[in-house]
This record gives sequence, C-alpha cells and structure tokens, in this order.
Amino acid sequence: MDLSDYTPNGAPVLYAPLIHAGGQLDGVAMGSPLGPIAADIIMQKVLNDVLEMSPLRIDFVIKYVDDLLIAVHSEDKHLLTEAFGSIHDRIKFTIELEQEGKLPYLDLNIHRDRENKLSTSWYTKPSSSQRLLNYNSRHPRYTIVNVARNLIRRSRMLTTNPHENADNQVANILRKNDFPEGKGMF
Repeated sequence: MDLSDYTPNGAPVLYAPLIHAGGQLDGVAMGSPLGPIAADIIMQKVLNDVLEMSPLRIDFVIKYVDDLLIAVHSEDKHLLTEAFGSIHDRIKFTIELEQEGKLPYLDLNIHRDRENKLSTSWYTKPSSSQRLLNYNSRHPRYTIVNVARNLIRRSRMLTTNPHENADNQVANILRKNDFPEGKGMF
C-alpha cells in the first residue's frame, strides 16, 4: 500500500524539509495551512477504507478533521485497533477507550450512564495551559470581555450532564488570566 493512496486523486504526499536529524520526513509541516485540509482528506479516505474492509459493528462515527469518535460493540474493540493499525506503517493512530463510563473527545467529556444514555460535559485536557487573552492586555475591552463570555457560553453549551457544572472551572481559568471577579460574567 502506498501513502499516495490516501491523497486526493493519488497525488503525491507533500514533503516537509528535514529540519534536523530525526525530524519530519513525510507529510505536511506542522502549522502549514495545508495541514488541516490534508488531514481531513486523508482521514476520510482511511475511514472509508476501514469501513469497507472490516466486519466492525459500528453504531456511529463522528469525524472532525483527524479526530474520530467511533462507537463499536465492545467485542469489536480489538478489530478496530487492527483495522486502523494496518492501514499504513507511516500513519499512526492512538485509541482511547471509555473508562468508568467516560470518554474525552475534543473539548467534550462524553458520559454513558447505566441505561446507556449519553450526556456531555465541557472538557479540558490535563496538559492545557488554561491561557487566554489576559484581562490586562492592551486589546480593546470588548475583545477581552468577549473572550470570557465565549468561554462561559461554550462551557455551558457543551454541558448536558445534569451532574456537571463547569462554572467553577471557568471561573478559575478566568482568575488565572487576571479577570476580575463579580463583573457580571456569570
């Protein structure tokens, strides 16, 4: 299997220059404007190939650029790993499995209860720096206020789990970025 099988119309893969020994040899350079486009196209091709060739029992697939959320029957987890792992030796996949009824995906934490009902809560990775536009920056005040408003809105919009409340986490992030308390943000 050739990596060009995963590019549009069999076009050659774009190569990034070798920056240092052990650096990137294949693919698109990190930060390149072509990166997300190439990742989306290649991931769609990979996904189509996996779905065509594997006997997986899939309940649903959600794709965002190069991130996939796939619900498979628990007995098929090993088939999923094998299917994606066999696509190409230069394309590596990491697989996260549900743990204790939770699975992080992008900025969501997906919860599955005992009745198999799904709910979501806003999620930040443990490695997140939690840096935002600082309240004391020289940006226009409306820009600074909208950063906070959008963070609050997003955290609330993504949280459907009635047992989760992201307001305390959002308040801590805003404090770390010098936003004052009690300004009617919440």
